[in-house]
Amino acid sequence: MNHHLPTEDASAVAAAGWRALGIDRRAAPLEAALEPTSVKADPAIDSLGDDVLSLCLAQARCGWTLAAAMQVCHAWRTVAAGEELWENAVTTRWRLATRRRSRSGKYVHGERSWREVWRVFHRRRRRPCCAALSPRAVHHALGESGRLAAWLLINHQPACRLLPPLDGCTSPRLSCKLLLQNLRPETLCLLGGGHMLLLLRDGRPLAVEQVGWCAAVPPAEPGAADASAEVGCGLISPPPLKYVLPPLHCMLMELRVHASGDMAFEPDLLEAAHALVVSLPPHGQVQCRFEGEEALWRHYEPINSSFYVHHENETV
Repeated sequence: MNHHLPTEDASAVAAAGWRALGIDRRAAPLEAALEPTSVKADPAIDSLGDDVLSLCLAQARCGWTLAAAMQVCHAWRTVAAGEELWENAVTTRWRLATRRRSRSGKYVHGERSWREVWRVFHRRRRRPCCAALSPRAVHHALGESGRLAAWLLINHQPACRLLPPLDGCTSPRLSCKLLLQNLRPETLCLLGGGHMLLLLRDGRPLAVEQVGWCAAVPPAEPGAADASAEVGCGLISPPPLKYVLPPLHCMLMELRVHASGDMAFEPDLLEAAHALVVSLPPHGQVQCRFEGEEALWRHYEPINSSFYVHHENETV
């Protein structure tokens, strides 16, 4: 592999390289990068220097792109496995502020390389940090459809009680937020006014009302002092007719779930809940499944018959 800088524009050379290889960057899974493939590189690909290739890959800041590049040949695998590239991919998608190593040599998140951090976070479907949410906030339901990921978080009330019924209604309400993140390489345009409902384990549906939303939050820039506080997240009401969600951007929806009359506390509803179904035309539906009772009661503690406390995550 030549190591001189080519005279062509870096982005044009990279684009020609992807076309010559026929690689679909959106479809390449991270796990496929475990072993390099035996693809014979095109001369235009082989002429890329390591520094130009690294610069081109850094523009994507995407784990799937790096995983696809690692399948090309040994030289590309060496460049695409670079710690700085994977660090940028992790901190961009999950908006992490800390990048330190511990005294044991491991990263603060427990892995010895940023590629492993990406793999573990992706497998666990970790939610990204957001200025409007505590880093230790617990999500009680999550789902993904077509690389649109969603997490449901609760706006906890005193004693973990549900909100009182509105005038003219008899059902208490659960206050919660829905965090959406676009994991696609292209911008998503979603129409407002989609239908939402919460399905209980016994099959009964509960009405869900959207009362506000936050504008799309851009991904954090590498090297930012605090990647979770890049913008203010003030709620806007009423919801818009159209949402524009660029790649890796996040958006918050403020929701109210109308519970049944026999529910008084947050655990009452969460223990009975099965899935939150969110219709987002033209994308389709995202179904957020609730965690089981064991996960639920790790975070809720009954003090007495009329008082609960909620424990947030111990680690971030």
